[in-house]
This record gives sequence, C-alpha cells and structure tokens, in this order.
Amino acid sequence: MKVCKKCKKKVANKSKICKYCGADVSKCKIIKNTNSNVGKKVATKNTIDVNSFDSEKKTTKVNKIQEENKAKVVLDKTVDEIHMKDKNKSSNDGKNTGRKSKNQVKNNKNVLSDELSKKAKHNESKIKIEEKSINYDNKIKKIGNFIIHYKLFGRINLWIIIILVLIIVGGSLIYFTQTEDNQKENTQGVFVSSSKEVFEMNDIIEYKGVNYKVIDIQTSMGNSYKEPEEGNQFIIVTVSIENNTDEKIAYSYNNWTVSNSDSKEDAKRIFTSINVDNALYSGKLVVGGVKKGSMVFEQPIDAKDVTLNYYELKKDDEGMSIIDEDKKIFSIKLEIPKDDNSTSNDSNNIASEEKK
Repeated sequence: MKVCKKCKKKVANKSKICKYCGADVSKCKIIKNTNSNVGKKVATKNTIDVNSFDSEKKTTKVNKIQEENKAKVVLDKTVDEIHMKDKNKSSNDGKNTGRKSKNQVKNNKNVLSDELSKKAKHNESKIKIEEKSINYDNKIKKIGNFIIHYKLFGRINLWIIIILVLIIVGGSLIYFTQTEDNQKENTQGVFVSSSKEVFEMNDIIEYKGVNYKVIDIQTSMGNSYKEPEEGNQFIIVTVSIENNTDEKIAYSYNNWTVSNSDSKEDAKRIFTSINVDNALYSGKLVVGGVKKGSMVFEQPIDAKDVTLNYYELKKDDEGMSIIDEDKKIFSIKLEIPKDDNSTSNDSNNIASEEKK
C-alpha cells in the first residue's frame, strides 16, 4: 500500500493519483501492510467478514489461515478494480474540474466586474447625492445668512426707507399746502414773520399762529387835555389781532413801539383821551377771537421812514412787563397822512371787539 503525502491516506500500490485528493502518488513509498483500512472497507462492501468465520465455525488454525489467504486474494482483486475505476474517474474529474475551474474563474471575474461596476455606479450616485446635498446646504446657508442679515439690518433699513418716504411725502404735502396758502395769503397780503422782518401796511403778519395787521392810521394835534410838543404830532395807529391758535393768548400795548430814521430810540405809547373809545390795553384773547385797538405815539411832523415795531416782552426787576430789545419780531412801514388833523373815514366808527 502507498500513503498519499497530501491527505495521508492509503492507496493502492499501482495507483499514480490519489483517489481522495487527486495528488500524484506515483513516487510515494510502498508500505507492506496487509491490514489496510481500504481492504477492510472493501471487504465490508463485499460483505466478506474475516472474523465471522471464527464466530460461525470452530475450525483449526490452518483452515483459518487458508480462508484468510483466500479473502486476501479476493480483496486484492477488488481493490485493484476499484483503483482502476478511481483512476479513470479522477482523470475525468481532473479534466472536468479544470474546465469547471476555468469556467468558474471566468464567472468569478464576470461577477467581480459586475460587482465592481455596481459599486462604482453606487459610489458615483453617492458622490452626486453628496454634491447635491452640499450645494443644497450652501444654498440654505446663503438663505440663512440673508435672513439673519435682514433680521439684523433689514428692519432698520426698512424703517429708514419708510421714514425717508414719509418725510419726503410729508414735506411735499406741507410744501404744496404752504404754497397754496401763501398764494391765498398773498392775495390778502399775508406773510410769515420768520421770512420777512419789515412789512407794508396792507400785509397781514402771522406770528405763532396769531395774525397782526395795521387797519388804520391818522394824525392829531391833541386836545385841550394833552398836546404834542412843538414840531411834533400824534400818530394814532389802529391794529387788528386775530387768534388762530388752540388756546388763549396774551396781548398788550407794551409789545408795540414806533421809530423813524432819525430817532435814537423807539417811542412808546402815550396815554391820551383822543382815542379813549378804541384804545388797546392788555388782556387775553380767546381762541378764534379778534381784537381791534388803537395806540397813540408822538413823532416829528417831518419824520421819515416811520415804522411800527413788535417786540417780545420780558419782566424787569420790579416784575413789570417791558420790551425785550434783543427780540424784535417784525416792523410795519407806516404811511402817515400829510395834512394835519386828517382823519380816516372809518376811525370814528372803530370800537374794540372781542369774540368770546
């Protein structure tokens, strides 16, 4: 018997290929051992049991030896037949296995290539998906940054734009309304004191919501109770005060003075009986009320550029109201009649009026 070097199993002496593993056993050493496992297996397959002779019959040792030799011969023949069959099978199997192995390698290569292509496609799809997700994340980040920027600065900018629009619209409305009002007022001779300081007699001067206007002027040489100095005359100036504010206003003769181009200081009002019927005193004018009153000033007969001046008032050390010389609001040029003792047709009928 031979022992295969690869699988360590016993094979027939004449066999060149191991029937168990297909290895080459032509050069393997022959071991002289009659009790081989193969022989036992073949004997069992052919239903030849050597030990059964001992159990069934009681024979002598010679008979036993003869029977054993016969059995060995039969076993050798059967083993040789089996080995021949195994050689043919192994050779055919080797060829088939070689072909199968080649086909399997090709199939494995095809399977691997298919799997690699599938993996490559899968990886490409993953990369595309990741790129899309990255682009989407970038877009979301941009949108988020824009929203954050809008939240932080957008509202401020929006309010600034709204305020500017309101200012522009409001300014335009105020401008157009003022121009319309100025057009109407100009037809009536109305001017705002902040834009002009010297006005004409037919002008209506608006200051702090109150309209002022000279409605009459006349001269007088006085009466038996009081006369002007030599070379002078009395000027009787009648003014109209209209309250267009939302509250009562204070009015007084102390706000008014008269000056000319040659005078060094303003002349204050003179108390006399010539205008007792419509003299302007101090008081408060109700909302929407109109006060008309006259004041008497002494001026040279040949005085030039005579003006009626309006000042703000202040308190002196004794608490009396006096003019604030630093706060001259406006002046009105007076057109004095040339004839002495001339009077206006409406002067005798003017009386102080007040709406309450």
